[in-house]
Order: sequence, then structure tokens, then C-alpha cells
Amino acid sequence: MTSVLILLGGANAPKDIQHYEHIICADSGYLSLEGVGKEGVHLVGDMDSIPPERLEEAASSGVLISRFPSDKGLTDGEIAVRKALSMAPDRLVICGGRSGRLDHVLSGSHLLFLIPPEVHAELRIEGDRIRLLREGHSMAFGKQEGIVSILPARGDCVVSVKGMKWDLEDERLDFGSTRGIHNEFRDGEAVIGSISGDLFVMVVHEPV
Repeated sequence: MTSVLILLGGANAPKDIQHYEHIICADSGYLSLEGVGKEGVHLVGDMDSIPPERLEEAASSGVLISRFPSDKGLTDGEIAVRKALSMAPDRLVICGGRSGRLDHVLSGSHLLFLIPPEVHAELRIEGDRIRLLREGHSMAFGKQEGIVSILPARGDCVVSVKGMKWDLEDERLDFGSTRGIHNEFRDGEAVIGSISGDLFVMVVHEPV
């Protein structure tokens, strides 16, 4: 099983970072790698957000750098995802942050559309997780902490939610509606399924 980790700007490196075969940093995502071995790490982007001294450090530490012009048609995050897909991953985790430009924060979830459904992929923003549930597929959750929210990703959806506080059976969620916000885990297994349409499935935590 090949697993790839992408670090976007403002991300916190996950505690299990050593378990990934490949690490790709999008520009200033490299700054998340304090105390982590750099040999074989990939750094991609136009390098407009990383201090020059850190870029020099990366070059001298065995980091594989792919520099792109600033006048380009893709974000550094999309470049990183396309690089990850060239590695034929079975699992792909994208870590982002809440700080920085709002357009970059929001566009992080859209990167999930680039990833084939057979790849287990998720976006992590601090302790929260976002996955894209494709039409005709389902995902199961064991008992865990957090609030579950589902939102239609690009059109009206018909969904099934079982084993949660508020279950749904072949229920329509209109695109633009917030009806799927906030559900809660119970003690057993929960299953969310999409009968039609694509869904964003989010496991989030109350701020402390």
C-alpha cells in the first residue's frame, strides 16, 4: 500500500508522518517539517511563500525541488496533488491550515475532486477531516469523537445515514441547503451512503 502525504501552507505535520512513503510540500508547507528528516521529500511550487534561507536549507538537505513560474494556471496545492497521483497512491492525505488567504483555504476541499475514487483520500485541517463521498459509494465510521456534517458537493443528492443520532433514508439534500450540518455518533457503527450525487463528509470538533 503506497501512502502519500501533502503539506499545504499553514499545515501541522501529522503525528504519524513517519508512516508515509512519500511526503510532498506545497511551497511554504515545507515549514511544517521541523524536526523531520528531509531526505527524499518533494517540494513543489513557485516558492513565493517560503523564506529564501529555508529554500536553501531544503536544497542542501536532500529535498527534491521542482520550481514553477509564478505566472501559472495551477495553485501549488494542485501541483502537489498531481505530483502525488503520479506516484500511484492507495492513500493520499492532504494537510492544510485555517490561516492564510480564504480562497486557498476553501479551494483545499476542491482538490479532492482530482483524486480517483479508488484512492482513499482526505483533507485534514488541524483536527478536522473532509472526505469526498462519490455517488453510489458509502463510508463506515466506528464510534469516535466529533460532529459529522454532510454537504452536497456539486448538485442535489440523495443520501442514507444509518447508526447516527439522526438517521436518513433515501433523503434528498438540495445543493446549497445546510440541512446536513451537524449529526452525532452513537455507540455502534455509522454508515453514510450516497444514492445519487457527490457529498462532502466532514468530521469536525468544537473549538476549545
